[in-house]
Amino acid sequence: MDEDRLSGAGNDLKGQVKEGLGNLTGDSKMQAEGNVDQLTGMAQRTLGQARDSLRGAADTVSTQAGSVGEWLDDTIHERPLYSLLAAGAIGYVLSLLIHRS
Repeated sequence: MDEDRLSGAGNDLKGQVKEGLGNLTGDSKMQAEGNVDQLTGMAQRTLGQARDSLRGAADTVSTQAGSVGEWLDDTIHERPLYSLLAAGAIGYVLSLLIHRS
């Protein structure tokens, strides 16, 4: 869990307490501070969730890239002639694209 999510939960709780005390005492300034703290907490939690999601996506991409790399390595070792022909074809197509411009 991201530290922003924890900080956000703390700010949200602090804001709820301030707002509640402001309601009990009739202190509108404390109520407003509580609302601001709650909004800050919500923003921090949202940022933390986004970071957690990005970390998960990055881990997935890294794992998939490793799998593709292993497959490619295995294919090159098992079928070197096909690999050489594929590399030559890719090079030929790239040269056509470069010289066409």
